[in-house]
Amino acid sequence: MHSPRSPPGTIVATFRTTSHNEAMTLLSASDPTAPSSNITLNLSGGALQFSVRDRGAALINVMTRTRYDDGLRHTVAVTVDASGTRLHAGGRTVFETSWHSFFGHASGPA
Repeated sequence: MHSPRSPPGTIVATFRTTSHNEAMTLLSASDPTAPSSNITLNLSGGALQFSVRDRGAALINVMTRTRYDDGLRHTVAVTVDASGTRLHAGGRTVFETSWHSFFGHASGPA
């Protein structure tokens, strides 16, 4: 979602996997009074995924090609600002898009 009022921010998570799970949540924020509205950072099939949904509509849903379920320690960051969304792993950008949605776009967890 392109929005001039998109508040900037960064999510940082450090993790190490112990198996090849189909899914692993790193961060999930929602409000139970706002159905299907959430912000998540997770591993899906080993790939890093970031998504924001508002009332069931996916505002952003991006995924890396690289797998991170290798048993090594990883520090990842999602940075959202007026220029877009960037996913970083190990200090380097692994995905970027001009789309920018963050906590203020999902009903509830803002």
